[in-house]
Amino acid sequence: MKPSDISSVQKPFCLLLLLGFCLILVGLACSAGTPAETRAPEIFPGTDLVFTSSKGIGFVNADGSDRSSLSMTTKMPYGMENQIWRPVITGDDRALIVKIGDKFEHVYALKELVLWKAGELPVPCLQWQAQQMAYLSANQQQIFIQTKQGTARYNLSSCGTNDAPIETYDGILGIPSPDLQYIASVDELDDPRHNRAVVVRDMESGETQVVGEGNYPAWSRDSQWLAYTGPDGIYAFNVETDIQPRRVIFYPNLFDEQYPTYFGAAPWRIPPEVSWSPDGKWLVYHKWVGTDYNTGIDPSSNTIYKLDIETGEETEIIDHGMYPSWRWPVEEP
Repeated sequence: MKPSDISSVQKPFCLLLLLGFCLILVGLACSAGTPAETRAPEIFPGTDLVFTSSKGIGFVNADGSDRSSLSMTTKMPYGMENQIWRPVITGDDRALIVKIGDKFEHVYALKELVLWKAGELPVPCLQWQAQQMAYLSANQQQIFIQTKQGTARYNLSSCGTNDAPIETYDGILGIPSPDLQYIASVDELDDPRHNRAVVVRDMESGETQVVGEGNYPAWSRDSQWLAYTGPDGIYAFNVETDIQPRRVIFYPNLFDEQYPTYFGAAPWRIPPEVSWSPDGKWLVYHKWVGTDYNTGIDPSSNTIYKLDIETGEETEIIDHGMYPSWRWPVEEP
């Protein structure tokens, strides 16, 4: 082979090597600017509450003590995401479930849930479709997912797999009570402003009852009480009696008096959403305390409170937080 022939072979090969090297450098540069997925600690903080903080996921006791936070970043099909909404933690402090999104997205948009187990990387639960938040069973080993067929019950460990649901309640959408006797849902009304009603359905008989105008229902652990955000505050209703729902705290819409408190059709209207203490004596929720309406979605402009359900006494727990969820101990079999 002539030297000129060797040169003609080597030139394309060298160009390919150079191109490959450049691609590697570009890849390294891009990865250097991309946040890595976050591994969870070996056990999460064992506090009463978990909430959305400006730093990610916050932890605090009901008396305001032992406050801490964790950041979480997970890899999604459309990029890296780390904005946390509506966190829920299991009673054994071994698993967190959050709704993931980005900071520019409307908080009410349906998004994927992410399961973050202690000591592991977060796992997007893409097969469960987009959800508003996680609703755990009483034993906290199962989760209720809203599907086109109805509410489906999965093992929590099924996140990241193609497991079939344990059970699907065909044509029934909503939040089951811990004892699985009732399911609470929200119906749309014709009124463009007062457009939501909380409804309770008996799972066995199918009998339904309109509780009242409102949104964001939450069950007490004993399945006797339902709390929700009403037109002018937070209400509580005992499903075993015929007594009308009782407003436990007055909280008008701070953003626009023409709309009820639960109305949240814009980023600056972020209503309180309640969570029950395990003993059923307290409700916990956030309230906006900012001055600029554009900060309604910012945890730094919200404060977390607890409410004595009997006396109506409201106590501030911490500032700079949203969407508190009270951890329930694992129910014994």
